[in-house]
Amino acid sequence: MKLAFSTKDVKTASFIEMCDTAAYYGFDGIEIYDIDSPQFSGQDSPLVIRNPADARRKLLNRKLEFCALKPPFHIGGGEDCTAAFAEYADAADRLR
Repeated sequence: MKLAFSTKDVKTASFIEMCDTAAYYGFDGIEIYDIDSPQFSGQDSPLVIRNPADARRKLLNRKLEFCALKPPFHIGGGEDCTAAFAEYADAADRLR
């Protein structure tokens, strides 16, 4: 079984700090919770279109991989979540 580090409720300054913490404690992957949170807007974020390959390489150097994108809301349930779903699908495509 592989363990994933969830970024939910983690209050660090950057995505790379989260990766360092996950690697230090022996996690195998990262579950990204809420792609709109401040951790994912910095230069080191894999979700910033400028340089996703560099961010992915930083993960691979720590022997980590992406395992999930988790929105902070329920998709469905009678609401039109088409735009939000498309945003998460685009982010997942960039993380491949």
